[in-house]
Amino acid sequence: MKKQIISVMVALFLPLSSQAAFNELDESKNSLTTQPYGEKFWSPNEAVIDPSKEETQGALPSPAEIDQIYKTFGEIGILLRFPQTKWNECSDNPTGNYYTIGCSTSRGISQILDSYLSTYIYQCIDAGLEAQGGGRAQAVHIVHAGITADPRHSPKSLHSENRAIDIKQIKVKLSNGTDRQFTYALSGNRPFYTALRNCWGGVVNRNNTCPLIEGGTLKTGSIGWENKDHGAHMHLSVPYCINGRYSSSYFQR
Repeated sequence: MKKQIISVMVALFLPLSSQAAFNELDESKNSLTTQPYGEKFWSPNEAVIDPSKEETQGALPSPAEIDQIYKTFGEIGILLRFPQTKWNECSDNPTGNYYTIGCSTSRGISQILDSYLSTYIYQCIDAGLEAQGGGRAQAVHIVHAGITADPRHSPKSLHSENRAIDIKQIKVKLSNGTDRQFTYALSGNRPFYTALRNCWGGVVNRNNTCPLIEGGTLKTGSIGWENKDHGAHMHLSVPYCINGRYSSSYFQR
């Protein structure tokens, strides 16, 4: 994924209503593409679930509204925050798409989540494959329900800093050429996602000094079926930890 860093984000001390609006700059207004990308095991324009039956990202602020936020709060309301970059979902590795629209060539994502996905997602998907059906991943495509927070999220959410992604489905091309897909909402795929979450929790614990949640890896860096709001997607994150402790400024996962 490209490392075109954007390091300016809204300060935590912005009023909640303004911050919530500013945070939701990402999803459906990213630069989209409907161009064919050769023979792939995924379609750039497919949607996993009927959007009328699923969560919505809410109304996005217009460019004029974004400009007004800057005019209202000026330099006082802007801080250098977690470094940001862009994910070209259409061609980076892994690829991806927001579940109701095509892949984005420029989706906002924090540099640390981008790095963790690039570096560790394959080993965690291989752990999932080992638990359910076997094989090794050669290519991975992530169908998700968003990275950037919308007005339903607290400013303490890791989505507010693009440090979390809500995964609805993972498509895998195995090294033997076989295509497989794992829809999170289907209970039959629980072994795959359990192993993936345990792997990811270990990664977050070892590499980001985040303490294990409830003494285990399953809930470290992820939220799943144990939470009533996460039956349709899995929340995967890189929490903000300092010197082996979770920062009080953000939720722990």
